Amino acid sequence: MTYLCVPIAVADAASALDAARAAHAAGADMIEWRVDGLYDATPESARAVERLCRESPLPCILTCRAHDEGGDAPAGAPLDDDERLDLYERCIASDHPPRCIDVELATLQRTPSARARLQRALDAADPQRRPSVIVSTHDFQSRPRDLTRRLLALRDEPLAHIIKIAHRARSLRDNLELFDILRERDRPTIALAMGEFGLMSRVLAPKFGAFLTFAALAPSEATAPGQPTLHDLLRLYRFRAIDRETSVYGVVGWPVAHSISPRVHNAAFSVRGAERNAVYLPLPVPPEWEHCKATLGALLDDPHLQLQGLSVTIPHKEHLVRLARERGWTIDPDAARIGAANTLTKSPTPHPTPPSASSKSLPLSSSAASPSPTPPSGTGVPPVSSQSLSPSPPKILNTDAPAAATCLRDTLDDLREKRIAVLGAGGVARAVADALAHAGAIILIANRTHARAEQLARDLRETLPSAARADINVATLDSIPSAALHACVNCTPIGMTGGPAPDASPIDIAALARTSPGAVVFDTVYAPLDTPMLRAARAAGLPTIDGLAMFARQAALQYEAWTNEPAPEGLYDRLARE
Repeated sequence: MTYLCVPIAVADAASALDAARAAHAAGADMIEWRVDGLYDATPESARAVERLCRESPLPCILTCRAHDEGGDAPAGAPLDDDERLDLYERCIASDHPPRCIDVELATLQRTPSARARLQRALDAADPQRRPSVIVSTHDFQSRPRDLTRRLLALRDEPLAHIIKIAHRARSLRDNLELFDILRERDRPTIALAMGEFGLMSRVLAPKFGAFLTFAALAPSEATAPGQPTLHDLLRLYRFRAIDRETSVYGVVGWPVAHSISPRVHNAAFSVRGAERNAVYLPLPVPPEWEHCKATLGALLDDPHLQLQGLSVTIPHKEHLVRLARERGWTIDPDAARIGAANTLTKSPTPHPTPPSASSKSLPLSSSAASPSPTPPSGTGVPPVSSQSLSPSPPKILNTDAPAAATCLRDTLDDLREKRIAVLGAGGVARAVADALAHAGAIILIANRTHARAEQLARDLRETLPSAARADINVATLDSIPSAALHACVNCTPIGMTGGPAPDASPIDIAALARTSPGAVVFDTVYAPLDTPMLRAARAAGLPTIDGLAMFARQAALQYEAWTNEPAPEGLYDRLARE
């Protein structure tokens, strides 16, 4: 079992205990008392810490973090190692000691007396209440260059019943190294990545047998960057259901923080219950091609991650097709023609050898408490033979195209000979223009960079019969409002939260309404749902289609591609709008 631990940065004991009781009620397994902001080496503050341990509603970890590894400094004066060791000795000897204490590897290395002091205190403690020692190392800036050396030192540390490694991830790929550390553990281990790239390590901790993962009661109460909330881990990601066999899915893009895909797809997986053992994660990948190539390649090639499917959004839809061609994956004919894909699916592969017995967790209840465990012998997980795995090549497809066409058919009925402007020239625009052109519409492409609009038009004409090629034209964004149109589709990030112009509309909608009364205004942006473009369209009396309509349809098609079964009727539209 991987425990859910809520860290509480303590300012005063009474408020901290209230927070701990709230964490208990919300489903936490453990509490970490971060007392470096409370304890100032005075008897009064020491008694307050003892109270926390005595009245804790859950098994607790006592942490008085060193200032150089992220600890607070009471009254602006960081504690020295001996002052922090005084507190640990006192609490170990108390009638209600913590379940664990956390001491930094660096503290043991730089303070000659630290190891002996802690060992004497542990030896003198009641064996039935003796705390376990977490020996930890942290880097809030990046992956430490000496990570391997630190790991070896942690494993060689005789005081370490549990080891903890936490560092800021440079990319999603850093998570894979931490998962390897968990798989090869020789004792209970915590391995976490911090920052925007680190969520994967926290959500998938039970898949790789971590001792615990941390979750904040609220975003404002996180004690490390990128720490998720307890609510999100339990409700959004269904943390208790994640195990070694869980398949992983996710949305790749930059940015992805605004994406509702994790909420919607995880809810859809839960509707199917135990038969769909899967979790869906946001996967931020910086916009450059090199990042996309390196990160997707590493995630898909890792035999232990079991990455089975991806949604791919801005700006990587065209990158996905390029990567598929380089790696010889299967490309759906529509995606190949469009030159952009938003969906990747991969057949399951046999899972590698299970973890060794050294992954056993420590008991948490006070009645089950036992002397601090001796690290078991053995070298961890045996290597996996490449012959034991049969990876199948991924397949990519485009579900944006049929979703967009269906949305417009619901309003315009027949798309043949309808004059439709497509704003943008990226992956979404390619999909929408292709679907509409092959349905017989007359397409007008406009983009901020005119050359890209021209290129899209040329590419699209090459896929059409010669008689239909004259129906593909290019215009400037400024000229679109003066065109006579049946519909206008925004495929740019203008108006998107976190995008380049969140408060703008790509064109003058009031002018469009004067030229094309009754034209349908379709914005593929769904965050926010009520974009500036749609607000202007409603104010001008024009019919609208919001981004969730297309999102729900393309997401349902993704579900069908991943699972080979139809999406529950109406489920995705309902989930997207909740």
